[in-house]
Amino acid sequence: MLELVPLFAGLDEQSLLKLETGATVRIYPRNTVIINQGDESNSLYVILTGRVKVYLGSEDGREIILDFLDAGEAFGELALIDGERRSASVMTTEESRIAMLPQRHFLECLRNHPDISINLMRTLTGRIRSMAGQVENLALLDVYGRIARELMKQSDQMPDGRRITQAITHQDLANLVGSSREMVTKILNDLKRGGYIDIEHHRIIICNHLPARW
Repeated sequence: MLELVPLFAGLDEQSLLKLETGATVRIYPRNTVIINQGDESNSLYVILTGRVKVYLGSEDGREIILDFLDAGEAFGELALIDGERRSASVMTTEESRIAMLPQRHFLECLRNHPDISINLMRTLTGRIRSMAGQVENLALLDVYGRIARELMKQSDQMPDGRRITQAITHQDLANLVGSSREMVTKILNDLKRGGYIDIEHHRIIICNHLPARW
């Protein structure tokens, strides 16, 4: 169950089995909040199948998306280490199967297997770099520039040269780039009319190199 999770790469079969024995696996429907910002910390979550978004929300309903996480990725590790409350909320964007590892089992694993600590540092370093990139985008790029960069980040290269994102709504894209849904929709429609992108089942297909400016 956990052998393909990068965070636990290098663990022997017995150690993996011990972690799995202590884990609780649940299936969450789409749009289910798994943890809320400010919750107490007592578990590490590992995505076995599905996808989630990590976000910050305000009392008036506004939302900033920090990242999307896919199968094989984990979340909740930061709060387990420093003992503070959850720093962000996490919601499924599709039906997801998720394993919850108790804090004591995860910390015991870190103590007994130093290589896992290195894997963890790599994971956290990657997220710090991603957040630094988001700050740079918000500070230095206009709305179109932020959208173009986010489309490249969220998409995967296909054999035919096109790039395709996972399913993403206009609102989610707006929450990623700090803009309104109306502005995102206008820019995407213009790109579609120009032949730069196509949209199928909420997946954005980048057909041609995106223009430098809008």
